[in-house]
Amino acid sequence: MSAIRLRILEISQLQSAPLVGQIEADESYFSVCHIRGKRSRDAKGKTVVFGLLKQDDKVYTKIAPDCKSVTLQGIIKDKASIDNVIHSDGWRGYNKLVDFGYKKHFRVHHSKNEFARGNSHINGIESF
Repeated sequence: MSAIRLRILEISQLQSAPLVGQIEADESYFSVCHIRGKRSRDAKGKTVVFGLLKQDDKVYTKIAPDCKSVTLQGIIKDKASIDNVIHSDGWRGYNKLVDFGYKKHFRVHHSKNEFARGNSHINGIESF
């Protein structure tokens, strides 16, 4: 293999490595047109983009078919080891992360007007 191809392979493997450390998880909804009166999960026809951010480092995003638990937790399992600390919002899609072995899962509850609790927040991924 040529040197350039080996370097591309090396960088590709580094970028696909699992995220390690403090990980923020959140989903967003995108559409080419405004859907009046519908926001977030209520808006049919919007594209779901799920993101994981290692705080102060790398971000991983993926277009997801939906925001169901099985979908979000599958992406988290593929990209973040169970030794990580996971930070998320109160969406029920994150409910069973502890059952998958993630012992450190902290939530902020936007519905209770909470956006940070100590060092627990998802401000990084939300502003990505």
